[in-house]
This record gives sequence, C-alpha cells and structure tokens, in this order.
Amino acid sequence: MGSQESQPVTVEDCDLCIVGAGICGLNFLFSASQHMSKEDRVVLVDRKPGSGGMWNDTYPYVRLHQPHPMFTVGNFSWSLDKDRSHLATREEVLDHFDECVDRLRDRVTLVERYGYAYQEHEEVYVDGDVRAEARLRPTGSDDDSLLVRTPRLVKAFGMRVPKPEPLALSSQKVVSISPLDLDLLERGPGETPVYVVGGGKTGMDTAQAVLTRFSARKVTLVIGKGTIFWNRDRMFPSGLKRWWGGQMVMPAFLDLALRFDGTNEGEVHEYLKREYTLSLTDRCDRFFSALLSEAENAFIKEHVDNVVEDYLVDVVDVDGRPVMKLRSGAEREVEPGSYVVGCTGSLLREEHPYEPYVSGSGATVSIQATSSVYGFQSFSGYWLGQLLFTGNLLDVPLYALDNERLFARNKKAFTFAWMTQLLYNTILIMDAVPARALRDCGLNFDNWYPPYRQLPFLLKLRMNKRSYLEHFRRSLDRVCERTQVQGGPLAAVE
Repeated sequence: MGSQESQPVTVEDCDLCIVGAGICGLNFLFSASQHMSKEDRVVLVDRKPGSGGMWNDTYPYVRLHQPHPMFTVGNFSWSLDKDRSHLATREEVLDHFDECVDRLRDRVTLVERYGYAYQEHEEVYVDGDVRAEARLRPTGSDDDSLLVRTPRLVKAFGMRVPKPEPLALSSQKVVSISPLDLDLLERGPGETPVYVVGGGKTGMDTAQAVLTRFSARKVTLVIGKGTIFWNRDRMFPSGLKRWWGGQMVMPAFLDLALRFDGTNEGEVHEYLKREYTLSLTDRCDRFFSALLSEAENAFIKEHVDNVVEDYLVDVVDVDGRPVMKLRSGAEREVEPGSYVVGCTGSLLREEHPYEPYVSGSGATVSIQATSSVYGFQSFSGYWLGQLLFTGNLLDVPLYALDNERLFARNKKAFTFAWMTQLLYNTILIMDAVPARALRDCGLNFDNWYPPYRQLPFLLKLRMNKRSYLEHFRRSLDRVCERTQVQGGPLAAVE
C-alpha cells in the first residue's frame, strides 16, 4: 500500500467484510448469515449513504422488470401490501433493502460503513493463516481512511452500473438531460418536443413516463438497432394462468442453451425473437434480457410521434437551428428548445482489469463481470456465499466468463453464453450445497409458479445432468475460443 501508510487510518477487525450493499452484496451476506452467529462481526461497506446499490442512483420512475417477490435477499419476503404481480418502484425497492438489512442485523453483529469507497486490498499471512486487508476512503471528505482486516473479503461490485448522465451534445439550442432530470420538463414550454435516445428498458420507461405525464409533448424515440424484450405477460402470467399456462424462465433458458452450440448465435437469436419476445418494430434486434408487457409496448407504439431506427451521433447547430446527426449519415432537423433525454445503454460499457471470482487462497471473493459465474449478479452473491461457507468454493469447478469483453466482441454470442453458463453452474451448485440453500433462494424466477410446475424442470436437469454438462461445456469453450475471451474453471484461465 506504499505511500498511503502515512495517512491516518482507522483499523477494523472482523470475521467478514463485504464491499457493496446492493442486491449482490446483501445476498452474499444472507448466505453467510446462515453459517455465522450473532457474535460474528461483519463489516458492510458501500460508497452510497445506505444500502440499495444502483437503486440509490436510478431514475425516480423506474419500476422492477419482474414481479417484486423474486427481487429480494435470500428468502426474505416483502412487507409490501400489493398484489404479487406489482412492479415495485424505486422507493419500494429501497425500503425493502432497508428491511432486509434490519433482519440481517438480528443474525450477525453488523458494522455498517456507508460513504466509504474501496481503494485496494492485499492478502497477508498472519500466524500461518491468510488474511485480507482492504483499504477504504470516505467519499467526498478527507476523513481518516479505513483499514479492514478480515479472513474473508467480498468485493460485491456486481455490474458497476453508473449513474445516468446527460448526453454531451454540441448544440446550444436543445436541452440535454438525463432520466434523473425529467422533472425539468415541467418548467419549460408545455409543447416542446422530447427526444428519447435509447431503445432499451430505460428508453421505454422514459418514453412511457413522458407520454403519461406530459401528453401535450411529441415524443421521438431514437432506438438504434432497437431492443427486443422478454414478453412479461408470457413469462409471468397473472391469475390462474400461473397454474397451467405461461412460460417459466429457466426452461426457456434451457431451450435456448440446448439450441446453442457456441457458433450459431445468429440462428438461435432469430428463434428467440420469434418464440419469446416483443418489440416496437419487427426490425429491433438487441437483447439485454429485460422484460416488457404487451400493454406497455402497445401504449408506446400508439402514442409515440416517431421512431428513428438509427444511432444519434450529435446534435449540432446549423444556420442557427439544431440538427440531429445520425450514424447512417442522415440528418434530422430538431425544433429549438427540444429536450434530449439520454437513455443509452449503461451495462458492460467499460472494461476493467481481469480478476478471478475467488483468489487462490480463498480469502477474497470478487463478484464482478470480468470473471462472472452468473449473468445475474444477485444469484452470484447468493451462491458464492453458500459455496464459501460450506467449504466448497475452491473445489467446485464453476465456469467463469469475462462478460465485459465477450459483450464487447459478440453481443449475440454473449446472450446465449451467459444462459448456457448459468445452467452449467446451476447443475454443479445443486450437487454441492445443502437442500436448504436451494429452498431459500428466493431469487428463483420460477418461484412465480407453483412447486408442481417447477418440479419437472428440476428432474430434467438431474436426469440429463451428464449430457447437459457436456453440451454446455463444449458450447462455452467454442465461444471463448472464437472470441478470444477468458473462460472456464479458474485453473484453466489463470
């Protein structure tokens, strides 16, 4: 840690330190708490002022993609008095996280260090045992740094979703805002057009919010190649359809993963579009595993003024009037004073140095996208916690993928690789953890359906375990070879 040793340091000793208090870190803490006692000290760190991770920075009109019961910590139920199909708001999600932390305080001695950012860590030997030492700095102040010494350090960085920012545009004749600033539309002229840039879930949410709250404004969607969405009505049907209809999520993943051989992502992508998704236009092509309902899709289609299937490069002033420059070379004149809301993709847009999901000593667990074991980092937190505290984390040969680089190099292959990886690692984990861990995973999307609907899929996984593992492994190895991305059990990639 070099020259930083001269800085004032507060030392904290604990049995477990988790950096990141979002859904990933809290699920790891839930799993750990099942194997710890009230006397065990756990330091929970986050650079935000409280728990909730990215939900502290997201736009106020955001709603959960899926029904709220499956977005949780471990098996903690919601106290929200709403129908189980309700899509929770940002405030409701943050309230639920606070309640989950309250319940975790009853299980362990929880030391919460909010407003601290991770700087670095190292592993040292103390009396023959490995210990991690993590240095943390207060965010936005010059207070003493914090040195946490622990036999187990968890860096629960998850997807590292950045706070949305306005697009940097050249024109002085338009107002560029982020989704966080939508209230600014209440101050400007009531009929000034709005341009929503981005065709993903944020773009759809923003278009719907503007069309609902500011119906006098014309809305143009600039969607690039456009996004296809899981059909929420089919994946999470309401009423009696849960008992006999709908499409469970994990069987859909299995259907797609068995069709994928590591080389045919274009063909499987077209099948995905036909069988499982909906979109604004038939030409939409991007997929990020987000959900949209038929009603939401129809509402936006009906009320939006225009859909531009191109990418915005800039808005510039030409002869005193703003002009939209598009990637295709096309130009579109924009009414002066228009609002441009930047809703472009924020996931996996940056590359970070590779780090294995567990260090060779087992003292440090790193949950992030360069060595991901689950496409959903909430699941990663839950299952890596179970494996660490049952003593299996170094022994189970989970297949890790550098999803950051895979996403950048081949987005369609990325889609089916992470589904394949999820199933591969699920089969391995099912054999390595106690039955209680499987029952307590409240994140399971198929919990939407009654148990008798879930049982055939679980039996299918167990009965075909060997052939599935062989197929999945071949597919993943081919993807890594073709894209030159790190992937495989840790011993094979380090």
